[in-house]
Amino acid sequence: MKIRFNLLPKKQKKHLYIQKILRTIMEQEIHVMILFLFLVVGLFSMSFILTTETNIMQEVKVKVVEQEQYKDITETHNKFKDIHKKINSVNVLMNDHVKWSQLFVILSENISEYVTVKSIKVNSNTIIINGVADTREDVMDMKDMFSNIVYNDVNCFDSIIVPETELTVPVNLLFTMTLKINLECLK
Repeated sequence: MKIRFNLLPKKQKKHLYIQKILRTIMEQEIHVMILFLFLVVGLFSMSFILTTETNIMQEVKVKVVEQEQYKDITETHNKFKDIHKKINSVNVLMNDHVKWSQLFVILSENISEYVTVKSIKVNSNTIIINGVADTREDVMDMKDMFSNIVYNDVNCFDSIIVPETELTVPVNLLFTMTLKINLECLK
């Protein structure tokens, strides 16, 4: 059995205790510095690898761009881009275009054989039809028929007016019919 005597003075004991604490702190600092050094070396190596890869990719890009086929592909791509822009502008024009020929098709399909049209005048979205009908009922039937025309899920004619003063004659009736056309019907 060993017996140890601690004959050091309190000041010396305190000094040794402080040295022990400082030594532990220094060891911990060394561990942290080593970890920090590994982190810095890791970040530097990742940066080096990424820089190297970027340089290699730039060189590959330069080599690819210098090839004839790439130039042909870029020219073709630019041509397709221009064609696509032109097609888009044509589509915009087609969507806003009013097909007036459709109006004449609708009129020819719905004017009866007992009515003779003398003139048709179009002013923006108003149509004025001058004509001669065999009877007053033919004009009224044509008015009803025009009010029921639906094309592209849109009612084609609104505000159909035939002056009553013109409906006084029973046969060989001269009439003027005013219609407002919905332009969505003609698209």
